[in-house]
Amino acid sequence: MKLRILSSAIILLFSAAAHSFTETDYNDAIKKASEAIERLEKDENNKPYIPYGIYADLVVSIRAARSSFGNGNIDEAYFHARAAIEYAETVAIIADTRRMVKEIEIANAISKIETRIAESEASRYSLLLASGFRKKGNCYTVDISDGLIFGKNRGALSGSGEERLNKLVQIIKKLGPSGVVIVGHTSKRDVKNYSARKAGIVESFLIKQGVDSGLIRKASFGDTVAADTAAGFIKADRIEIVLEGLQ
Repeated sequence: MKLRILSSAIILLFSAAAHSFTETDYNDAIKKASEAIERLEKDENNKPYIPYGIYADLVVSIRAARSSFGNGNIDEAYFHARAAIEYAETVAIIADTRRMVKEIEIANAISKIETRIAESEASRYSLLLASGFRKKGNCYTVDISDGLIFGKNRGALSGSGEERLNKLVQIIKKLGPSGVVIVGHTSKRDVKNYSARKAGIVESFLIKQGVDSGLIRKASFGDTVAADTAAGFIKADRIEIVLEGLQ
């Protein structure tokens, strides 16, 4: 850009030696230079990217043009005005280029962030699906058979049941659902309120392991809600866990 301005200046010097410029020539040139500065000042998109070293040269050239004109040196005034125009065009090109480069950098950064978010979301869903959860609206739900978490008398958790529920605790802490619903189900008529007692046992374990009690709600449906299985809807002794607020 500097070479371009220098080349233009040399051409103007030779032109000035062979030709005397008129006041009209000067007025046209200084007007273009002033308008160029005004455009630069009004361009809010490119203004932060102006190369102020060259911009300073632009301002100096305009001042020199007006000073020369005031001293009656029209040729010199015209030369400075034309140099100012060249500086202004150079400033505009550099500022525009810097802005475009910055926009590309920002776009690339946003793309990387979006990719990371997508990867995080994919990881979240993979964790849920690997744990047997199914998506229902903005919730994820899983049915756990009584035999997998309760002992033989069904009044307490088995060792393997505690391990399974500990994995659930880790999922809850990692994903941060807005609510955890524990639902007890039975395969036969729930005359002893067995489904509610089961839900209570699971609730107590989750709270003991650090799950916020304010997140947990319990429900018991007895044998009124069948399980949705690959073999169809079947009444089954089970605990249903619903994680709410996961998009």
